[in-house]
Amino acid sequence: MPEITASSQRRIIGNFKREILRVKQLEDPPLQELIDYKNDLVTQNKRDVHLVLLEYLRYRADNARISDEINTFRQLERDLDEQDEDDQKLIGNWLKESDTEKFEVLRKDLKVNPQREVAIITCDGFLINGNRRRKVIETLYSETSDPKYQTMRVVILPSDDTDDDLGDGGAPTIEDIQRIEYAYQVQQSGHSDYTGINRALQYRGNMELGFSLEDQLRRDPQYHDLTLRKFQAAIKKIHKDFLNPLQECDAYLDYFDRPGLYTNVSKTGGSSGGRWQAFIDWSNTYNTHLKEERSLIGLGLDRNQAAKIKEIAYKVIRQRELKTAGKVHSFMRKLPKILKKPEIRRELMKITDERVLRRLPENERVDPEGNPYDPKTLDNLWSGNYGEHIINTAKKCIRLLEYETGTEKPKTLLEAALAKLEHDDMDPESVSTLENNDCIELCEKIQERSAELFTEFDHNRMRLNQLGNRNQ
Repeated sequence: MPEITASSQRRIIGNFKREILRVKQLEDPPLQELIDYKNDLVTQNKRDVHLVLLEYLRYRADNARISDEINTFRQLERDLDEQDEDDQKLIGNWLKESDTEKFEVLRKDLKVNPQREVAIITCDGFLINGNRRRKVIETLYSETSDPKYQTMRVVILPSDDTDDDLGDGGAPTIEDIQRIEYAYQVQQSGHSDYTGINRALQYRGNMELGFSLEDQLRRDPQYHDLTLRKFQAAIKKIHKDFLNPLQECDAYLDYFDRPGLYTNVSKTGGSSGGRWQAFIDWSNTYNTHLKEERSLIGLGLDRNQAAKIKEIAYKVIRQRELKTAGKVHSFMRKLPKILKKPEIRRELMKITDERVLRRLPENERVDPEGNPYDPKTLDNLWSGNYGEHIINTAKKCIRLLEYETGTEKPKTLLEAALAKLEHDDMDPESVSTLENNDCIELCEKIQERSAELFTEFDHNRMRLNQLGNRNQ
């Protein structure tokens, strides 16, 4: 595959462009829209809004909202052909299934209200934003046959042909398109609409095109007014919450011989979250406790042992369900405490290559006709072979850890933490400049962890309420 650079020009499909020029119609009454394209915002250069029939609007194969599906399909099947009608249907279905709840909310809204936000398309009809809206409108037309669901309101980006009446600025580069997609998915609501692994893939994909992480965040309203220190902290948090977990996710997929199969992480076991949260917590554990020599020495570990622990973590994440040992992501958070206790660590190390193979035996990886099993089936078979041993080992580690830590419960721990924060000696004016900077960083970490805990306790409150309602 040729290397993509920031200035790579996107190839325009001539016959598709001619169709767009033929069928486009100015809105009545004529309207113009100011869009985030090149220097349009600076110059206040508004562009015409057109109505274009849905059948001439196409999805792009490089759609960040469904990067996991697209990458997995490319690895397991073939490359996608944007000009192929069957592949267009595939992409449309993935968009619908990526968030069925939001799809339904948008369907109900567009059934009652006209399309408010214009979509942006290339001169040959490929959508840059508004992909899910196109699928919703198509669905409404199939349900109602109402002609108002046959078109979309769009702004058409220019080409390099000054005679096509599409305005100035020239055709967008590949990087321009990624910048537009990113800008609109964060600017409409003030935060990213893409979650989990797809957001991580978008950050990294944009960076590979030369669209730096700093530039991405500067186009995001929630980071506009931050001080330099807070902006730098936001950059670190993106690495912590997205880019570092994605790096570990890639290593995990490589370890189990399935590079690029991101749906194996994002959509496992019928959960929309899949294994992604486990990678966030494992990545934090690894980068904090197992990556640097000094941290390893503090745990009494060497590099070889750290490598084995990484393999064990991958196997636990693949297992996915630990039953009474708790959620996999919670187990990843507890790993540092487990590793600090030599007797508990010895139990963890029983998830060895001898007891838990990385690969199933060759004859177990194919069906009776000799056809290879798909990744989900392989995971289920692998879990059938090794899951019980992993679960029992995790249970024992947690039991030993709970015995070691005694009777400290979340409420007790929170009360103790609050008491320390309210201690009489907590006097900011008594510290040096260097210590003050360290204290600021610790305060930011406390705020971050506090917000995470609040969300987790709030979710638990809703879970308890649901259980209470069922028992009434």
